[in-house]
Amino acid sequence: MKRQYFGDVNDYLTYGVLRCVLRAGGFKLLVVWMLTDDEPKGTGQRRQYLAQPEKWQVFDPELFDALRDMTARATEEGLTLFEHSGLLGKTRFFSLPVPVDVGARKVWFQRLQAAAHGSDMVFLDPDNGLEIPSVPWGRRGFERYLFWHEVEALWSQGLSLVVFQYLPRKPRISYLQSRLSALGEHTPGSQVAAVFGSFVSFLFAWQPPHAQKWPQVAEELRKRWQPVLQLVSGSCQC
Repeated sequence: MKRQYFGDVNDYLTYGVLRCVLRAGGFKLLVVWMLTDDEPKGTGQRRQYLAQPEKWQVFDPELFDALRDMTARATEEGLTLFEHSGLLGKTRFFSLPVPVDVGARKVWFQRLQAAAHGSDMVFLDPDNGLEIPSVPWGRRGFERYLFWHEVEALWSQGLSLVVFQYLPRKPRISYLQSRLSALGEHTPGSQVAAVFGSFVSFLFAWQPPHAQKWPQVAEELRKRWQPVLQLVSGSCQC
């Protein structure tokens, strides 16, 4: 997550998904921004949707109007405004930037684990998503990824997980099934599912006590966000 992109269309989808999760599931949520340094100005700012209320407002009018107001004021302070907006209810936020060296990253993660006490679900917002072979732990750019050993540690705390994942230029369903299969291997006993749009997805690993909420969450998402967002659960699209 980068502060400069606050309020873009991917944020609208992200917060919309989380609001559906909270409405249907009533979870104690911790949002982990996984903040990294901003990039040169003028890159990747997809906020044109805010000028198209006739197309986009219908999915979540309250959220759309709030993001339009916040981005009009100051995108650099947008995350702070959002955290205090109440749009995610009583959700707590972990906003420490992700370090770029291994030792500091380990300390950062320990603080994250401590912050997660008292929650039953964690949303993690890495720049790119789950780790990939070409960027191993400690290599330049590794701060843009969530690593499997971190997933395993959070899972062992009894937390259900939601992970932001960019979609590469590959067939979506087969790619997501591969990611979900790997996620399931690293979260023993989980029920895995994904919500996806044109460019981004959200990978879920449900703890057994929480998995019964997935059908209600899925129905809430279908009701509010189809056809912009679609669902994949287990080995089938639904």
